[in-house]
Amino acid sequence: KYFKFAEINLNFGNPIFTLENILATEQINYLLPLNNSFADITSNYKNNFTKNVKRASKVGFSYFEDTNYTEFIDLYKKLYQQRFKNVSNNDYAALKANCHLLQTKNDLVLKKVLLNENVLATVILLKDKNRLYNIASSVTTEGKKLRANYFLYDKIIEEFAGTNLILDFEGSNIKGIADFYKSTQPISEQFLSIKFNNLPTLLKIFKK
Repeated sequence: KYFKFAEINLNFGNPIFTLENILATEQINYLLPLNNSFADITSNYKNNFTKNVKRASKVGFSYFEDTNYTEFIDLYKKLYQQRFKNVSNNDYAALKANCHLLQTKNDLVLKKVLLNENVLATVILLKDKNRLYNIASSVTTEGKKLRANYFLYDKIIEEFAGTNLILDFEGSNIKGIADFYKSTQPISEQFLSIKFNNLPTLLKIFKK
């Protein structure tokens, strides 16, 4: 009754509900606990993930940590800005500002995969005491062909296996990405995305 418009994802701890005049859509997130050994975690990979990791391991990739979040974000923007047209330049600038702050606190993890000094895949992970949050991952056209993204995530899992962290994939409504995450056999976690619009008629035209 206090707000005329809302478009927000609720926390997974909120109960699933339906209310009149509120569009509540169930979304799904994927979590991979990293408390077990690397061998135990990889033993649960689906066959296609295991095959693609083995295939990628023969290419000659190198796995590195980086500090240049600006290059990572610029690559993401270059590859995906046409897909995510609702993400503005201000949003990318805000992400860079947040990465700068988190880097000063040692809570930013940047990983990349190289082949002959060419960057084929990257990921930006935000870290706290409980989780690694998969904020923005990129893979080039050549990287896709060579399965560089499989190599990248397998190496991340190997690096952080045996810790008490959880790799929070952050979910996805894009089938190909969701299937990729599910291939690691993560835990599924449901949450609600809610939306309502009780704005005056004229404003509704501009805010659908």
